[in-house]
Amino acid sequence: MRGGRSARRGGRGGGRAARDWDGLADTILRETRRRCLSSRGHWRRAEGDDGPEAALLLPLARGCLPPDDPSGPRTRRFIAERLSEDGYLYRFGHGDRPLGEAEGAFLLCGFMMALAAHHQRDPVTAFRWFERTRAACGSPGCSPRSTTSASAS
Repeated sequence: MRGGRSARRGGRGGGRAARDWDGLADTILRETRRRCLSSRGHWRRAEGDDGPEAALLLPLARGCLPPDDPSGPRTRRFIAERLSEDGYLYRFGHGDRPLGEAEGAFLLCGFMMALAAHHQRDPVTAFRWFERTRAACGSPGCSPRSTTSASAS
C-alpha cells in the first residue's frame, strides 16, 4: 500500500508520521493478503468468495501493490478469463447466465484493465485493452454506459 511511502518519494521527508502510515499500510496489506488471496495466487473479492469481480482491478491500477507482485498479473488473468468476451470486460457474472445476457460490458472496466496492465509494466496488454475499449466510445469520447459486443462492432 502507498501510505507514507508516497510522502517519502515526493521529497516531503519521512518522520514518525510516515513510518506510522507505512506500518499501518503494511499491516492492512498483510491481513488482507492472508484473508483474500486465493490459493491460486489471485485476489478474491472477499474472504471465502472466489467469484470474479472487475473491481479487483482498481487497487492494481492505483498501485496498492508493487508492479512486480505476482498476484497482480494472476488477478488480471483470472478476471480476463472469466469476465471478458470479444475484447470487452464485464463487471461481474450473473450466476450461470452468459456474459452480456443480463447487462452489457462496462467500458470503465476495460480502461481499468488497461491501467492495471500499465502499472504492472505490461505495455502491450495495456495498449490492447485501451484501444479495444476506446473503439467502443462514441464521437464525444468515453461513454460510461455499458455496451455489447454487437453494438460496438
